[in-house]
Amino acid sequence: DPYKPEIYFYQALVNEEMGNFKRALGLLTQAKNYEYSNIVAISEHLASNYYALGQYDHAIPHYEAVISAKKVPIKYFVA
Repeated sequence: DPYKPEIYFYQALVNEEMGNFKRALGLLTQAKNYEYSNIVAISEHLASNYYALGQYDHAIPHYEAVISAKKVPIKYFVA
């Protein structure tokens, strides 16, 4: 339902918790396409799902978007 993009976001969170990262990525992308208001949360979850799948090149831009949006020093994200 394009009028309720938060449904896609919440379904993505459930799939992420269940370990279904590919499905979660699809749902997060749908939420983003339907202009879900919390773009930082979407970027954060997109990054973690790509990371879980080992797709680091796809995860990096999303982590960078989260860091720049939150204005958090990079040292807190480096392990």
